[in-house]
Amino acid sequence: MKIENGEIIPGVGIGEFKIGMSKEELLEILGDDYTESYLSGVDWKLDIENAAFWIHKHYGVRQIGVWGDFKGSYKGSVKIGTTLSEIQEMFGAYEEAGGIIDAIYEIVGVDGMCFELDDLDDWDDWDELIAPINVIFVYRIEE
Repeated sequence: MKIENGEIIPGVGIGEFKIGMSKEELLEILGDDYTESYLSGVDWKLDIENAAFWIHKHYGVRQIGVWGDFKGSYKGSVKIGTTLSEIQEMFGAYEEAGGIIDAIYEIVGVDGMCFELDDLDDWDDWDELIAPINVIFVYRIEE
């Protein structure tokens, strides 16, 4: 299974897949076409062809990531293949999200969504402004 399309709404979800939905609700949509990884005593990850879902036992889906041939977008403009240069033009600013993984970025002022750029190893002269987004994540906004 894969996700063809869907509106990306930061902190809310991607198409019919919503932050906070239970594992059971997610499996009703996915059916049997997924692989599951056990991450900890309360966390799992489910993978399909072009998406992944991080699930917490008590909070449900905490994060959704899409890549590859996913055609959906945020506000009709941020999608797989968009560059940080284009994000600057559309939204004014972006920033590195920080944390333990490099090359994760977010739009300044937009909580609940971040993105990863194309693999650094695939570029001789890597420039974050022109490297295309290759994964978009929507995640639970911590309170």
